[in-house]
Amino acid sequence: MIPMPPAIPDLPLIDGQAPMIVHLSAEYYPYARTGGLAEASWGLHRFQHLRGRATMAMLPLYRSARAHLGQLEAVGEPYTLDFGGRRESFRLLRALDPASGTPTCFIEHEGFFAREGIYGEGGQDYPDNPRRFAAFAAAAVAALPRLTSGPVILHAHDWHAALAAVYLRRWWGGDRWFDRIPVALSVHNGGYQGHFPADTVADIGLPGWLFNPDHLEWYGKTNFLKGGLTHADVATTVSPNHARELCTDAGGFLTMKSKERS
Repeated sequence: MIPMPPAIPDLPLIDGQAPMIVHLSAEYYPYARTGGLAEASWGLHRFQHLRGRATMAMLPLYRSARAHLGQLEAVGEPYTLDFGGRRESFRLLRALDPASGTPTCFIEHEGFFAREGIYGEGGQDYPDNPRRFAAFAAAAVAALPRLTSGPVILHAHDWHAALAAVYLRRWWGGDRWFDRIPVALSVHNGGYQGHFPADTVADIGLPGWLFNPDHLEWYGKTNFLKGGLTHADVATTVSPNHARELCTDAGGFLTMKSKERS
């Protein structure tokens, strides 16, 4: 028998309703894992789920995930997003009997995610990782109304999902349903921030003016984690000590305006 986790405070209502907590993570146990991120994101979600919260996890539908999956159910029709003239199509699929023991959905894009590796192969990162994880973040935000018509709290994990906060504010800003979504960004490993060339911002369909020190620019490169921090409502780390380490000159977060959003 699984022991029940301790009680947690009720979440504040949004527009008079209890919000659904949606976790976005590139890794999630047991479907995709290279390190501690998979267990951490799953563990937090499982805790909330067992305490009766309305929850959902979303991750890319990697080839490795299919080994742990039974029947999948399509949630709505396929949908297409425009990344600055480059159109990409996605499907949202729900696991009917999830091996994780938690409500779980998958973003399907055969070209980006049906590969041997999660981040790369043969010791090399996939060269299109900026496009892959930007697409995951944007597709996940676009899928939120398919999960619930009620309020949502979006919880992104590490740099791979961080751009969800940026797309939410920049692509869907002005839409009342999306505007009421608060975003939490958890930094599990601040040593990996998603650094890519300067022209990445335009390539992933974001306005070029976001490439500045207040948003996505980091010493001449595009920094996905910084983008998330500057657009999220709150940032968390795995421990108070980790937070203190990140907020040092060596940690590199002192100059990131993680509490400001324009």
